[in-house]
Parts: sequence; structure tokens; C-alpha cells
Amino acid sequence: MTDVDTSRRPVVVGVDGSEHSRRALEWAAGEARLRGAVLHIVHALPFGLSPSGGPDLHVDAATRSLTELAAVARSLDSRPLTVTNDVVDGLPVKMLVEVSRHSALVVLGSRGQGGFANLLLGSTAVEVSARAASPVVVVPPGADVLNRSGDVMVGVDGSHDEPALEFAFSRASQRWARLVAIHVWDLPDGERAEEESDALLARTLTPWQDRFPDVIVETRSIRGQVVAALVAASAAHGEVIVVGGRGRSVLAGALLGSVSQGLLRHAAVPVVIAR
Repeated sequence: MTDVDTSRRPVVVGVDGSEHSRRALEWAAGEARLRGAVLHIVHALPFGLSPSGGPDLHVDAATRSLTELAAVARSLDSRPLTVTNDVVDGLPVKMLVEVSRHSALVVLGSRGQGGFANLLLGSTAVEVSARAASPVVVVPPGADVLNRSGDVMVGVDGSHDEPALEFAFSRASQRWARLVAIHVWDLPDGERAEEESDALLARTLTPWQDRFPDVIVETRSIRGQVVAALVAASAAHGEVIVVGGRGRSVLAGALLGSVSQGLLRHAAVPVVIAR
């Protein structure tokens, strides 16, 4: 049985009462149990709290809702889970970035309402991913949040891969899961490009395999379009797909542009943007 260590940084989940945030809560609760960490549930009220500090219907309703969600999170598993919650005055992006400074990771649903309206339908997800101090995990509506027996998938491009590989190898080691490292390329000279891709994967992964000798690693060099390739690969056997916060080449745009938005919109498994 995993004991809860309150000295560890919490797993934070942003909720707003939508079904999407409910799935994020379920995933975050499992993650907190795995880590032996506190689960911290937060809700933003962007229109402001009561300036007088007195009773406020919106704050009271949000607080009751978070108390109910805390009970739900505890009921998902018999293992111990310490849950805290907070109703925060402010805009979602600012609040999430601030709490990320003291968090192990921040977990969000793929869509929202209320305080997290349109969270991943515009620039908000990109802003949180770019500015958060911790990894950001986005849980899509179709993800099987209670079954985590799949592979840990990680996108590799040969630059700024360290945060993604750190997260992916650590997670695979914790779960005794296979790690699948993917490099996507699309160059005219297919045979030579594939050889270079294989060499890049070997060069990049060797120090991490030395550090995590217990992790079984599979490498895949795939010719194609990066978002489509990562989405397809993770859909087959993935538990999560992990990508870095910055990149080049096939992951150009630091995963804060078309690639990240493509993954957030189309991936069938939780997307981890590691920092």
C-alpha cells in the first residue's frame, strides 16, 4: 500500500464542473496515489470573490462542489489519498501558472465551462503549456483514465528532449511499463533519413537507458507527419504520450504551436507537455 507523503509536491487538477474536468480528476487521483502525493483540486472564479469577505453564493457553491469532488476522488480506489481543494480568485491561466510553481504537475480536461471555459479551444492551453513551471497533462474525453496498462510513449526530436525523457523514463520505471520512443521524419532520401533517425534515437536514449536499466525500451523511426504519427502510435497501445516543451525539426514550434495543438485536439490518450 502506498503511503501519502505530504512533503511531496501535490498533483493539481483544475476543475469546473464539466464532464471533461471530471475525467481529469479521475486521472489526477490515480496519479497522486501512484506518487504518494496530495491531490489538490482547484477552481477559478474569474469574476472575483466577494470583496467584503462575507458569504458569496458563487464561492459557497464552488466550495461545496469541490468537497463533493474530493469525496469522489477518495472513493475511486481503496488506497489512501489526501485531498485538498481551493476556490481561487482570478483568471484560469494566471491561477494555473501560479500553482504550477509548487506542483508536481497540473492536470486539465480537454474542454471546460465556467472558470475554465474553452480551455483548450484557443490560446489558453498554449499559454499554460508555455508558462507553467511543472509538466502539464491534458486528459481527452475518450481516455480510459482507470486503466493504465499501456506503454509510455515519448516523442524525440534530438533537441531539448531532457524534460520529456525524464518524465517518460521515470513514469515507465514507476509503472513497470514499456517505454516507446518515437522519432518522426519526412525527407526525400528515405533510406538515409531512416538510418539517421535510428542513430539519433540510439544516441539520445543511451544515457537514459543507463540511468533506468529496469525500463524496457522500444524505438520507432516513422516516416510521416508528426502529429498524425504520434496520435496513431499512442492510440494503439499508449497510456500517455509525452512531449517536450520546446523542440526543433519535426517538432518545430516548441510544441506550443501546431504540433501541440494537434496532439491536444486529436490524441486519444493523456498528453504530457514536460518542462
